[in-house]
Formats: sequence, C-alpha cells, structure tokens
Amino acid sequence: MTPNITHPTGFHRWALNVGFTGTIPVIPYGAKLHEESRVDPDARGKVPGDFYQGAWNGLGAWPNFKMSTVMADRFDRLGANVGVIQGEDLASFDADTLDPELAAAVMAHMHAVGGAAWPMRTGQAPKQLWMFRVQGDPIKSAQQTFTKDGHPPQGLEIKGTGSQVVIAGTHSSGVPYTWTNWPENGVAGFPIATADGLHALFDDVAKIIEGKGWKKGRRTRNNNDDGTGSRLGAEPFDKSLVPEVMNCIKNDELSYDDWRRIAFALKAAVGDNGRLMFEQWSARAEKNDPKETLKLWAEIEPDNSTGFGTLRYWATRDCGGRLPGDLETRVHNSARLKEAEVAGMLMHGQIIMPPGVEVAEAPMQLPPALQSNRPSFDYALTATGDVIRNSKANLVAFFHNYDAWHDCFAFDAFAQRIIMTKPYPGAVDRTVGRAITGKDLKRIRTEVLKDHFFPRIGQKDVDDAVMQRAEDNVYEPVQEYLNGLVWDGVPRLDGWLVAYGGVDPSGGAYVAQVGRKWLIGAVARAMKPGCKMDNALIFEGPQGVGKSSLLAALVPNEEWFSDDLPGLDNEKMGVRLAGKWIVELAELTKVLKSELEDMRHFVTRRYDEHKVAYQDMNERLPRRCVLAGSTNRDDYLKDHEGERRFWIVTCDLPLDVDGLIRDRDQLWAEALAAYRSGEGWWLDKALEDEAREIQKQRVDEDEWFPLVSNYVEGKDAVCIPEIKSIIGMEEIRRCANQRPAPLKRIRTMLQGLGFRKSNLKKKDEPFRKNPLYVRKKP
Repeated sequence: MTPNITHPTGFHRWALNVGFTGTIPVIPYGAKLHEESRVDPDARGKVPGDFYQGAWNGLGAWPNFKMSTVMADRFDRLGANVGVIQGEDLASFDADTLDPELAAAVMAHMHAVGGAAWPMRTGQAPKQLWMFRVQGDPIKSAQQTFTKDGHPPQGLEIKGTGSQVVIAGTHSSGVPYTWTNWPENGVAGFPIATADGLHALFDDVAKIIEGKGWKKGRRTRNNNDDGTGSRLGAEPFDKSLVPEVMNCIKNDELSYDDWRRIAFALKAAVGDNGRLMFEQWSARAEKNDPKETLKLWAEIEPDNSTGFGTLRYWATRDCGGRLPGDLETRVHNSARLKEAEVAGMLMHGQIIMPPGVEVAEAPMQLPPALQSNRPSFDYALTATGDVIRNSKANLVAFFHNYDAWHDCFAFDAFAQRIIMTKPYPGAVDRTVGRAITGKDLKRIRTEVLKDHFFPRIGQKDVDDAVMQRAEDNVYEPVQEYLNGLVWDGVPRLDGWLVAYGGVDPSGGAYVAQVGRKWLIGAVARAMKPGCKMDNALIFEGPQGVGKSSLLAALVPNEEWFSDDLPGLDNEKMGVRLAGKWIVELAELTKVLKSELEDMRHFVTRRYDEHKVAYQDMNERLPRRCVLAGSTNRDDYLKDHEGERRFWIVTCDLPLDVDGLIRDRDQLWAEALAAYRSGEGWWLDKALEDEAREIQKQRVDEDEWFPLVSNYVEGKDAVCIPEIKSIIGMEEIRRCANQRPAPLKRIRTMLQGLGFRKSNLKKKDEPFRKNPLYVRKKP
C-alpha cells in the first residue's frame, strides 16, 4: 500500500509518526542541482541531499544528520524523499532483480519464509525490498552480483551499516515508492532480524538464483558509494589524528589476522610514514617479534578496502563505544571536512531554516581559537616547522595559548597547593577552587594530552607544566579576604576578649593589649608571611566551655584553622601548617611534655619546611599562621622565670561564639587598618612585665624546690654539687633517667631563684673548683 498522504507534503512527518528513526532528506526526483554538485542527475530520488541557494546538493554528512519536527516540515515543503539510515535500528534485504523469472523466484521464497505477510517496499518493479528491525549487533552491509549470457546483471544487497534506504517519495524513474502489507502499528510491526539470520537469508536467495542458471559474482561489502560523491577513501582529513586513534587500540590479545588488519588500515591511512607507529604499537604485545613486524609492514599493499575508518572502529570498541575526551568530536569533524573536500559540497550546517526558526543543533566545533587580545607564547618547532609535541615548553605554551586551558590552574600560596580556577577539558570533578590531585594530573596526561595533543609526553613534564602555569597565577586567599573588608570605624579590638572570650574585664590594659596585638600579629603573618611573631595567646578555663570553638570562629574558612598537630619535632609539621591561619595547641599540658627548648623553638619559628606540591623536594617557606593554646590547668609552665612567649588570659565568664562570628569581619578589618597604620604587634615594657608575672604563676613547682629555696636563702653563691648533697644522692640516682635530668632541674631552679652561672670557682672544701652560681644583683 502507499502511505495515505499526498505528495509533496507530509512524507517526513509521516515517517516520524509511524516510528522510523534515523530519517534523512533525499533529493527529490527531477530536482534542480547546484552547478558544483557531483550528484549523478539520474540518481535524483535516492541520494541524500540538502537544499540551499535555490538548488540541491549531495548531503555527504548524512550519517550524522539528526531529523527534528522542524526539519521534517521544512523538507516536506521542499518535496524531499525520505531516507532511513540502516544498520543499527533497521536493516533491509534488497532484491535488485529486473528479470521477471528471478524476481518471481525471490518473491516465492520470501513468501515461504515470511508467510506472505512481511512489509515490502517497491520502487521500480519488479525490484523489491523488505525491511527488518535489528536485534542484537548492528547488521553489516553486503552485495552480490549475478550474471548470465544475454541478460543484464542482477543483484542482491543487504542494506546495513553505511547505507540508507528511501521509504517514501518518488523513485528516480519517476514512479512513487509504495508499500504492501503495511502493519497497522507502523514500524513496530516490522519483522525482527539478527545479523546471522539476515545474512543466512541472503545466502539462501543467492542459491536460488544460482539454481536458475545465473553465475554468482564476487560478494563485497558496501562500497560506500551513496551517490553524493563523498567516498572518503582510506586516508583521514587530518592525519595527526591517526597516532591518537592508534593509541586507543589495545594490543594484548589480538589474533594474527586482526593484527594484520590493523597494519593494512594504518598503512592505507598514512602510508609508509606509519611504520614507526606500527612498530611501537606492536611492541605493546608480549608476543611481539620486531622482525615479523617489519616483515609484515614491508609485504602489505593497501587496496583502500580498509583504512582510517577501520582504526576508528577498533579504537571505539576498545574505549567502550566512544573515543575519550574530545577525540570523538575531532574525528567526527575531520570526517565532515573530508566529505566536503572530496565531494566539493557545502556542510549541512548551511541548511536555510524557515523565517523565525532557529537551528537547535550546535555548529561544528573546531579546536579552540586563541584570544585576539592575549599575546600567545611561541612554540618550539622542528626543522620542518612542525610543533614539537613532546616538549614541556610547548606544553606550557599550549596551556597558555588555548582558551580551554588558559588559567585553568592557580597556585594557592597560602595552602601551598595547585587549585582549579575553571574546569580543565576532561575534568571529572568540575568543582572550581578545589585542589588539583595526583589523579587529575594523570588524567590530564593519559586522557587529554597524551591521547590528543602530546602523544609521548612524560608525567613529570605534565606536572611541571601545570605547576609553572599555576605559579603564573598565584593566589593568596587570606590576603584576598582581608583586602575585601571595609572597617565601619567602631573600635572592637581592645575589648574582643572580654566581649566574646569570657575574659574578666578586671584584667584592664593587659587583657586589652594582648587581644589587640595578637590579632594584628595574625594580620601581619597573612600580609607579610614569615614576619616575627613570637607570641601565642593562651586561653585558660574549664574544660568544655568552648575555647577551641572560639578560636575556630575567628576564621571565615574552617580549613584555615587547626587544632590537630603532631609532635613539635614531627617532620610533617610544615605540611600540617600549610593552609592554616590560626593553629591551636590544644591540651597545652600535653604539648609541653616535650622539651621546653623544642617548644620555644617551634613558637618562635618564622619558616617551616614544606614538601613542594608534586615535586620531590622540600622548600623553606615563610610561616603564615599564628599560634594559640587552650588548657584547663594553671601549672603547665616549667621555667621559674615564666614563659615570655605566652600571653595568658583566663576565661571565667560565658563565651559568645555567635557574637564573634557576627562581628568577625569587622574585627579583622580593624586589625588590618591598625597594621596598615604601622602599629606594632608586641607589648610595651610595662605590659611585658605584667605578662611575665602572670606567666610565673603558671609554673609547675618542682618537688625539690622547697629544699633548694631554703638552702640558698641568704647565700650569694652556690655550686651544683652542694645542691645535690642537700637533695640526697639516692634521690638524684632515682631520678637519673627522668626528663628533665636532675642537673637540668637544679639549674632551672637556681635560675628561677635569681642565680646565674659565673666564671668563678668554689674554693672551699668539699666542692672545691666547681663553678659557682651567683645571685643576680637587683
């Protein structure tokens, strides 16, 4: 039957409505062709085409055409025939038999197999075509000719991959296409065929024709001559794609025939220039024999039956159905350019839409262009003028020159890490501002650069190039935060410990100054990393009142605070301090179990050793953090002179963490204003003395101290052995293995009691000639 519609309108819409997929426009019978068109005029009615500038031309890009309802209405107004792409969803069996006897024999067999109920399309009778829904793998095309003396050749064809079938319109002979046995439910009523089943049917009909005295000719695959003049041949438009596609083809368990097939395709695609590529690819296999590889390469003579399309097929299969990154798009675009070049026709992107209708499809994307307002970096070239694709310098230039890669990376100098400022091509996690990981760097090499642009680039070169581009875009997040603040002019620095930290206001100027100077010192460390800032703010108070929460509330980004440090002598300390602005020495009594000198050295340190990101080296980098401490004890110091580096405040009153968060930006804005005005971040002499007295009150008194204190009372000079004698040698021996050692304990107590070591020697027995400790003069 013929579809119940009137030509020239309605065919394309009808095809969509009855369930056809992959429909394409076909040049109408008798249509006007462009002057540059290479379409055979006799093939009008069955060749895919496009209409522009008042005439038709071949549509070489038809395998990638996407029909829409808007397009369907347009081509119906233009009177185009309807074609359907074959292979994946639909496939057809075409009996190209004009001989009446052969046509009748073929028809009888098809009726016997299908019960005379299969839908059949007729164009030029008695030729017939049966269409099937594909089940399983796509069905490949095949052709076979038959000859007999005194008769024109006859043929059979499976219309599969790489082919199309006209289903509605007018045949090139001027006769309308018709359907018989059209199912009520449309395409869903078509019979189902598998690849094996359809090819078996092909073989059975071929035997019937041979039985009628016809000689079977050579069976061939579809030659891809679709009448558009777009036969692509074996070579790609862009031969630089070949190494990238080859790199996607696995070579671990290939059979000899498949290995040989790849060699044929590669040589057809790039000629003898592919020898080294084939050697390197073959070397991936454990069973590789270099001599056999060279021998095969020398022997094969490509016949254009295979080529770049074969390589693409194998690469796509080995990559799970799609080439990685944007390689799929670039190969597709290359094919379209090849079609245009060979066929001498325009691209289907030039289709003229009706007034007011926009094209929904995106235009073809070529490699990203350089920005005109940004100077590009020069590339290192070979003697023939080609870009050296395995040069780190060229990779740096590539990252700079192309918009897709330009400024993808920045270096967070505060956290000492590379961050992603915009998603790089092929990124899986596209979160802006996150740290670049080792997985990112490997992905950039293997899936983006190595497969597409720099086929043999090393991982270290990629790491170094990313770092170099990142360092051209240094980022200081704390400085950026501070510089973005505007102080409202309301003073808060002097009173913040009282207002938010639960500190008794009776502390007066001391509390006001240590709170103020410590915040200014934090700003100084952010704005001038490594500057001298020797003092740590210590919060004393009951456990659980929120001292740590108060310190954490001072920073707008929780990553800038830490209360989890390893031991003070831990080799990873520098790495742990990276990216921290405020560091709490939580449970201060535990921290001070280490040697006092280690603690003092750590607090006063201005530089820390960091492992450079993605580099095998350490670097001495300026410290950007300030220290604070928290404890519920009041006896945590060991030096009887106190510990001048600690500014101690007591939190006896309720803390206001929410209020601190509310006013935090204004506190830092005021501290920044004070820093910029030139205000220092250290105490004046009077407040230093007050701080020292507070520090002395936190000294953990040594159990020997009363004995020593009573003994030296009224004395102006003593020596160590006589102090040992009053403590008792048995007690000294008992504590010999403790830390600090007895001798160090005695010296510390003497210093706390106002004695200092002199150059004098004791003259009296029994401690004659021992160095004397003399009392300091007031």
